[in-house]
Amino acid sequence: MHLKDFLQNFNASNFFVYICLLIFALLLSLRLDDIIKWNYGAVFFPIWLWNAMWMAALTVGVIVFIRKRELREDEEQRINFKAMILSAVLQSVVFLQEILIVVNIESGKHKWSAIFTPGYLLCLLCMFACIWSCWRHRGIELELLGILNILQLIFIGVRLDGLTSWRWAVVLIPTWILIVVFCIGIPVYGLVLIGLHVTSENPQEIKKRRLPDVGVIISASIMAVCIIVFTSLLVRRLDDHNTFNCTAIFIPLYMALLVLMVSTITRQPGNPLWFGIRKDFYEWAVKTIPVLQEYFNISYNYPDEMMVLEGVKVVSESKHRHRGEKLKAPVGHIEQLDVPD
Repeated sequence: MHLKDFLQNFNASNFFVYICLLIFALLLSLRLDDIIKWNYGAVFFPIWLWNAMWMAALTVGVIVFIRKRELREDEEQRINFKAMILSAVLQSVVFLQEILIVVNIESGKHKWSAIFTPGYLLCLLCMFACIWSCWRHRGIELELLGILNILQLIFIGVRLDGLTSWRWAVVLIPTWILIVVFCIGIPVYGLVLIGLHVTSENPQEIKKRRLPDVGVIISASIMAVCIIVFTSLLVRRLDDHNTFNCTAIFIPLYMALLVLMVSTITRQPGNPLWFGIRKDFYEWAVKTIPVLQEYFNISYNYPDEMMVLEGVKVVSESKHRHRGEKLKAPVGHIEQLDVPD
């Protein structure tokens, strides 16, 4: 894959989030197995790092948007700014939920049904975010998952408070339903893509989208298997049907997160206003780190220039070359100037 195409479809923000979640899942499994004796505030360090990163990105993005008048006058940038603020509101609620969970794990003084109150609010905010995103023709990922999670939070809160003695296999029924819908959606999505490719009249567009579409289907299939295995092992452990340690149970979850990390190369880039970048990630990366362009030989631009050397005038024209192309001669023409003795 060409480096430009690779970076153009790379979602750096999602990649960072998945790395933090992977490290957190590893630390959590080690803590549950008593391999490490840290308190849960330290175990949640990758989550705190994620929240610190988006707070810094939001602060810089807001400052840049306020200071740059051309951004405020651009309709697309105004929509990006609103999307960034809406995402920040959702992540603020998630941050509050994480703090309450850590506090209650350490103290155990409060009802879990009350602790999950920010989660219930998050579901309502995600509903608004989905409506706004559809209206603005923007992508929807975690917002839809947040809407569908409200019933699961209620079930878990009731079970942890001891208000019911349901087995965990019953408590996680909303999750099972989501898994079934996800598994059904994979072949449906594949059939839709096949239909679009067959009916498309643009061969170049088909060739451009073939690899990302195949990558999405493969990654979604692997994720479905990993999530099913992880949920099944976790439920059986919670219901005392097996004695596997948590590190082994979490292995499918690690694999699912690794697949998500790899899949970020086939996704659309995130909001360009985070950290005030104001451009796609690949443009920012290549401009900020020129060695990427030189090492991977993306392209070289030779500007028009006029050179006069020792009475010989050389006119060179701009050429755009890639690796593997042969130099075409002559590049320019030479004029001999008569110089008096």
